[in-house]
Amino acid sequence: MIKKDLIEKLKSHYITMIAEKNFDHFINPQIIKLEDGEAEVHWQAKPDHLNRFGAVHGGALAGLIDTVAAIASLTKMKRIVTIELNVSYIKAANISTHIIAKGKVIHAGRSLLRTSVELMNAEGDILTKGNLTFFVLGDLTL
Repeated sequence: MIKKDLIEKLKSHYITMIAEKNFDHFINPQIIKLEDGEAEVHWQAKPDHLNRFGAVHGGALAGLIDTVAAIASLTKMKRIVTIELNVSYIKAANISTHIIAKGKVIHAGRSLLRTSVELMNAEGDILTKGNLTFFVLGDLTL
């Protein structure tokens, strides 16, 4: 079980990363829950996240899935990079859709880390699912 003070350090670490104006800053997820191998994030799309038809762009949803999986993976204290991302789009989201994203580490090995993520609306309908594989670069130090 991961210690509560480490969870708080990981949240602070991630918030600092978002402030650096990288891709995570563009997505800007709000961490609601972070536990050993699990993360819950809430997200609201902005106009820059929409496709030409007014729905949330699939690339923005894939980016959110990748981000949530990485947040859940932080608790395994490894530096990782995505090597595989599979996304299934089930139901469209628009700018008013409050998205709840839940990510879970399903395997944490020495060189590979596998995760799954579900994006849901406030009513609990699944919008998008993703499975990711990360390559482990080394240990994460805070």
